[in-house]
Amino acid sequence: MWERYERERQAKWDRRNLRTVSTHLTVKEARELKEFCQRRGISPYALVRRLLREAMAADRA
Repeated sequence: MWERYERERQAKWDRRNLRTVSTHLTVKEARELKEFCQRRGISPYALVRRLLREAMAADRA
C-alpha cells in the first residue's frame, strides 16, 4: 500500500515539475552515442541532460 502511494505521489510531482526533451538520431549516430556513453560510464539521458544544462548555463553567463 505504501509503495503504491509513494509512486502515485511521485508521478504527480513529476507531471507538475518535469518535462521530457528528445531528438532523433540516425541509426549510426545512435550506435555511436551508445558506444560513447558506455566508454564513459554514463547513460545517454544523463549526457543529454548534462549538455543541455551546460549550454543553458553558458548562455546565462
